[in-house]
This record gives sequence, C-alpha cells and structure tokens, in this order.
Amino acid sequence: MRLSREAQAILGRARIGMLALKAGRLPLVNPAAYSFAAGSLWMTTSRYAAKNMLARRDPRAAFFVDAGAQGVLLRGTLEVFDPLSLNNQVRAALAGPGMYLGMAEYALRNVPFVAGYALDMMRLPREWMPYNRIVLQLHQNDAEVTRCRPRSAVIWQACPAATRAGTTAARRSSIPPCGRWTTAP
Repeated sequence: MRLSREAQAILGRARIGMLALKAGRLPLVNPAAYSFAAGSLWMTTSRYAAKNMLARRDPRAAFFVDAGAQGVLLRGTLEVFDPLSLNNQVRAALAGPGMYLGMAEYALRNVPFVAGYALDMMRLPREWMPYNRIVLQLHQNDAEVTRCRPRSAVIWQACPAATRAGTTAARRSSIPPCGRWTTAP
C-alpha cells in the first residue's frame, strides 16, 4: 500500500512511534525507533523481546506516530527477520533490497541511538548484543492521518472528573484507550 505524501511527511518528522501487538486481553504497546523505506516500516528489537514472540504468534499490528499537530496510524502485519536464520536470510534476499535499504535508513535516521548503542556495547546485557537482534517489517494495509490535540489537554480531558479530584473511587476507574485521546473531534 502506498502512503499519502502527508503520511510520509509525518513519518519523516518523528523518530519514535508506538507499536501495538495483541497480547491477550490487552495489547502490548511499546515505543520503537523506526525507519520508513522501500514501502514498509522497519524496526529492530531483541530476539528475546515479548514483541518478537507476540509477532510470531499473531502478526497483526498497529503503529502510531505522533508528530505534534498530526499523527499517522498504520495497521498491518509484522514480518520477523532473524539474521541468524539461513531461511530468513534467503527470504530477505529473494524479497529484494527492501530489508537492506530499511536497515540502512534505520541506521542513518537513528544515528544518536546507534552511536549510544555502540558506545555502551561493553555494558549491554547479552540479550541486547547485535547478534541477538532481529528485524521487524510492518507491511501496512491501512494508514490513517489524524489531527492530534496537545498531550496535556488530552490527558486532562481523558481523566474522569473524580480522578482529577483524587478520590479513591476515581483511582479504580479506567482511563479511555490512547486512540481516543489523540483523535481530535
């Protein structure tokens, strides 16, 4: 699916997005550095991360990027590439240069993250070492550009009045899901 210029501009302005995966009753929502190249969204994570296990179990995912006054919500399926797997290397090579372009764009776009990672290499846990990283590719089948309200106003409006007053009953109440907070009327 091709993204609109507006959606591509939003993806180009932000550095971090929120990845949501089905994880039982409630979704797992994690921040993720990303790049958008070769028509897909690319991320990397530890092979031991919950994201990896959940994506393999159910590849349906959503990714939200907030770029201030606007945001973009992508929905689609995640494909996992494990560089240590010969099958995955062959699959990536047969799919064309997409993964390699995506990872090159990821490294260039996220230089501060990559540089910090390299500087901390000796202190990283074994699970985070480069040989334990996998690549996630989001094949989007739906994209939605939204207007976003300022975060402080959104959070304040999302909280029940009793929560703002600090009552015990209010602390037990639930706050609406994030998607309801960010979409302007």
